[in-house]
Amino acid sequence: MIKEDRFDQNIIAQIKHRKIFPRPQWLFILKNWGIWLSGALALIFGALSSALLIYFFQGGTLAANRRAGASPAELLLLSVPFFWLFAAMVFVYLAYLNIKNTSRGYRYSPWLIGSATLLASLLIGLALYGLGFSRTIDNVLGRQLPFYEYVVNPRIGFWSNAGRGRLSGVIITKEDVDQRLLLIDRDNQTWQVDISQLRAPAGFPAIDFSKLNGRPVGFWGQRLSNNQFAAKELIPLRGGEGFFGRPGRPSLGPRNGTPPAIR
Repeated sequence: MIKEDRFDQNIIAQIKHRKIFPRPQWLFILKNWGIWLSGALALIFGALSSALLIYFFQGGTLAANRRAGASPAELLLLSVPFFWLFAAMVFVYLAYLNIKNTSRGYRYSPWLIGSATLLASLLIGLALYGLGFSRTIDNVLGRQLPFYEYVVNPRIGFWSNAGRGRLSGVIITKEDVDQRLLLIDRDNQTWQVDISQLRAPAGFPAIDFSKLNGRPVGFWGQRLSNNQFAAKELIPLRGGEGFFGRPGRPSLGPRNGTPPAIR
């Protein structure tokens, strides 16, 4: 049995050997607040990711993607916003870790903390989506983030292949007499789009082009020449306004020359 004085001496010797010094209380308080702050930030970013996840889940065009020649892998990629799903999972997990490591986090079940964090992220994300934050954040990312059209919003990249009958961009004007409109694509090229045989998207009785000016859209149809396209179907695209940059009304024709009139 170890004597009490011997035990005390061993403790003192270990403290000196490991150079252990008492730390001020404010340091522990600051650390705890730092963990809570990190958890709150992770929860906020998780909620923003959830809001964008909800945003991109809306307005799916699975049938149109299939008609446009999408492979099974492309259909899955276009139907599920994997980027925002992964981002939401990462931030929610980080929020869970921070909350679990707080001074009182050990008192609660990991399942309870995880479920509460996930539910809070979804509810806040739903509120942010309802307030229009999803569209605002998407516009910022579209203007700034590289590979936006392939990673963040792959629908834009998929519908930007005129050679395969898929044209996307922003409508800048419509001429009722000639049944055509002008569209600027992601390369800032102007297209003349023949809409004389255009049909409305499923569920829409008619197309109101006045509501589409400055909004990203996709067309399924046939490329006629370098900058002419005959549209058969309109595909409303979710997001991408910032990516296309909301161009103003340019002069007729792209930078590399004015396309001839559509016959």
